[in-house]
Amino acid sequence: MSLQGQVVIVTGAGQGIGRGVAKVYAELGASVIIAEVNEAAGINVAEEINSKGGTSLFVPCDVRQEEDILSLMAAAHERFGRIDVLINNASVSRFKDLFELTVEDWDDVLNTNARSCFLASRAAARYMKAGGHGGAIVNISSTRFLMSEPNSEAYAASKGAIASLSHALAVTLGSDQIRVNCISPGWIETGSMKH
Repeated sequence: MSLQGQVVIVTGAGQGIGRGVAKVYAELGASVIIAEVNEAAGINVAEEINSKGGTSLFVPCDVRQEEDILSLMAAAHERFGRIDVLINNASVSRFKDLFELTVEDWDDVLNTNARSCFLASRAAARYMKAGGHGGAIVNISSTRFLMSEPNSEAYAASKGAIASLSHALAVTLGSDQIRVNCISPGWIETGSMKH
């Protein structure tokens, strides 16, 4: 299978699932944009891909900020001329006692996980639609949205929002040949957190 000529954006690509996804896309011939808030981690992944003959571009991006999302898409399009695939992977968790979970914790989780998914999907879809070649958006949810555990309220809510958003986006964007899918992994060890 070859993805030569395809341009792929992966958010949260500096570690864990995102890093793995970015590396596989590069191995299959795609040009990969590493979108990561941790500059050192993002640069490391991009350099690793490039050193093995792949093509990647690191773009610093705080997915909670719409300006960063818009700059990410513009940078990808300016460098490669198109956007074919968006992987919304960036995620944080706050597994805290319900009565200690702050509004700031809640907002950070929902903004990082769900709001960013909406912002990035909409921004990428604009380029995909304008290009007339369609595209694919893959949103990373979690089994936690269906199988909750104590003190996972913010994380579960954010992942449930991603699943519902994915369905709505698929219906909205289907006529533009933009496919939207949602993946819900179970527990996966990814260093600093689990998905």
